[in-house]
Amino acid sequence: MLARRRARAPGRAPAVRVDPRARARPAARLPLRRGGVDLAHGARAPRPRPRTAGGALAAGGPVRLVVRHALRHLRPRRGQDGRLRARRVSAGLLRGPRSRRSRERAHRRGRVRDPPARAAEGRRAALDARGARARLGRSAGSGPGRRRAVCPIAETGRVIEHAADLLSVHAPDGTCRYASAAARAVLGRAPEELVGDTALSHVAADDAALVTDAARDALREGTGAVTFRARRADGEVVWLESSLRAVEGALVAVSRDVTARRRAELALAHRALHDPLTGLPNRALFGDRLALALRRRVRRGTGTVAVFFLDVDRFKLVNDSLGHEAGDALLIEVAARLESAVRPADTVARLAGDEFTVLCEDVAGELEAVAVAQRVVDLFAPPFTVAGREVHVSTSVGVALSSGRGGASAEALIRDADAAMYRAKERGKARFELFDATLRAHAVRRLELESELRRAIPRGELRVDYHPQLDLQTNAIVAYEARVRWQHPRRGLLDADEFLALADETGLVTALGGHVLREACAYAARSDAPVSVSVTARQLAHPDLPRQVAAALDAGGLAPERLCLEVGERALTAETAGELCALADLGVRLALGDFGAGTASLVHLRDWPVELVKLDRALLRGDPDVLAAVVGLAHALGLETVAESVETAEQLALLAELGCDRVQLGALEPAAPAAALHAA
Repeated sequence: MLARRRARAPGRAPAVRVDPRARARPAARLPLRRGGVDLAHGARAPRPRPRTAGGALAAGGPVRLVVRHALRHLRPRRGQDGRLRARRVSAGLLRGPRSRRSRERAHRRGRVRDPPARAAEGRRAALDARGARARLGRSAGSGPGRRRAVCPIAETGRVIEHAADLLSVHAPDGTCRYASAAARAVLGRAPEELVGDTALSHVAADDAALVTDAARDALREGTGAVTFRARRADGEVVWLESSLRAVEGALVAVSRDVTARRRAELALAHRALHDPLTGLPNRALFGDRLALALRRRVRRGTGTVAVFFLDVDRFKLVNDSLGHEAGDALLIEVAARLESAVRPADTVARLAGDEFTVLCEDVAGELEAVAVAQRVVDLFAPPFTVAGREVHVSTSVGVALSSGRGGASAEALIRDADAAMYRAKERGKARFELFDATLRAHAVRRLELESELRRAIPRGELRVDYHPQLDLQTNAIVAYEARVRWQHPRRGLLDADEFLALADETGLVTALGGHVLREACAYAARSDAPVSVSVTARQLAHPDLPRQVAAALDAGGLAPERLCLEVGERALTAETAGELCALADLGVRLALGDFGAGTASLVHLRDWPVELVKLDRALLRGDPDVLAAVVGLAHALGLETVAESVETAEQLALLAELGCDRVQLGALEPAAPAAALHAA
């Protein structure tokens, strides 16, 4: 091997096997690169990975000439194969040393040679000869003496001239000393027009204080940033975002147009704080403004903040009969009327559905608040035009006041106004009610009662009593009516009238009614006596009622015809027709309660699957001729009649004389508890 080495001609480089496919390709004149840096232009190039094919270096790609030029000057080492060295050198050129010690070691081993450096110096001379401004610095890639090319840059003035952001320099008093060419695009003004002018010349008046404070802070702390509105030369208002830096007693500002981004942010914020249908503030924004008003009142120590909570009466009827689009149109018109009736400083908000609130600050006391509430009620007197027709609706308003001495929170005021609104609805609607201490105590009791009622069912505190129904022809008890009562742990036995309305309002009536239905079916099956159970309009509107009834019948083993469900006249609507027909298909009998006192159309009685009518108790206390006419009408329609709450023997004799079919005994016969019915 030594002999062969001596036989080689001096200065001749060792032969290196090259991929034939690479040799077939035309050798393009490519720029020299080292460590991923273009030696001619200073640009960082991607580092291609070396590939080996059949043990030889695949000399393709942009680094081909660099690898070939470096391998030409490598000398063979003892015990080292040329092909292996080629791969190592190629990988080293592409990867580059990782530390200073590695760079020095690579330089000593000869991996980094002079030809690339000489090429770089030659190119530097050529660039200087052409007059191009270039700056070459030492390379951080190889060892000592290695040079790298840095990207040639233009003069600072040319860079600033082509920058999209506006660069301006201001004196400490705000006078503009320099403005870049971007002033034309950003502000529509020539740079010369800004020089000598104050920095606030193009700032919107509402944001002048904000910009002044930001500039003062930047001069004191060294840096700062501010986003503000500016007015262009053509009058258009744009949003600018400025980065501020204090340099040698002056203030340098770099401003860019962020109008599109700012408008998008404002649109998102508006959607988050406003009702999408009416454009009014939503609950979150109303609560925030109310909290601010209460804090201002506390600072002043005087004044009154008034909150009006109003609900549109009969809105559901409009929504169900004319459609949701008509309901939305009605809400939009209601919002417009409310905004036209209040002061500019007041706030009208839509909380949810058909619930609106009004915030009035600095109210002169209870008298002025009452006057505002009456004005709101009067707004609904003229008809609304919806879907090309006139619609008459009213509103119930609750008023809550916060005096100068109180410390009520925003949530408490809204809750109090809501409670007053419900009292207005209970007292006939189309009116207002003022929240007071009595109503507050009632609201607290109502809240406590609701919490206790939710626990009454799992605790087994509800009991079912049964009122007998007497057949006037045979004087025999032919059926029972189930009535639920609550064995309250502190207040004793409560009648249904004391908690059923609350259960219906809160939605607890569905669970409560299901419990009564299961108990009634089970006891009726054991006693072999038909049973009647009252169903509220909310229960009837629930789509699971037919399934719930069928499950109770199956669980109790009761025949469907032995169960009678009593519904009120207000529940006979087009929306409940499907549930009523489904119940009738089960074989359950249906009874119409409070007949003669409601507004049910007599013509519709033939359309509903009703078999019995229960005469309202008011008919028993009224004119006997009216009672006789109602009984005769029911018989003419083929309906059985049941008179409820018979309290005297005279009433019982009158009903028998008029031909009433059944009576439900009240004071004449005490209700039978469930245990007594089970024992029978």
